[in-house]
Amino acid sequence: MLSTRNINVLGDLINTTWGSSSITGRRSGTKMYKLPQYSIKIDIVDDETLRIKYTDIITYASVDVELKQLLALQDDKSAKVIDKVIGDLKSKYKDQAGESLRLKKRRSEDSFEMMSRSYHAPKNTGAFRKIVYFDLA
Repeated sequence: MLSTRNINVLGDLINTTWGSSSITGRRSGTKMYKLPQYSIKIDIVDDETLRIKYTDIITYASVDVELKQLLALQDDKSAKVIDKVIGDLKSKYKDQAGESLRLKKRRSEDSFEMMSRSYHAPKNTGAFRKIVYFDLA
């Protein structure tokens, strides 16, 4: 279990409510365009659990086979993004707290929600979500 000081350090690092964004953007030259690629939200559920929520809006054709392939790709993409976020979080935590952050993956949940679907148009939109729970050691 983390001490109160270390929980405060971790809370400061994962805070996206004031002054920083949870949505990534695409960089073009020196300008930052806020075209959302995905969103990452991290929160401390209780004294021993860290939750990471990944959300991505995807566009797909109305063919179910393509959707299954796209969801498999989204699952791989989300796992890579979450691994990178965890690596960055551990590095920043070690710099600020002076000790390493140990996380053990407990479970993950995937979901897909159709946002718009039309039989008259080939373009459909949906939200892919992945929630991963980690034990704070």
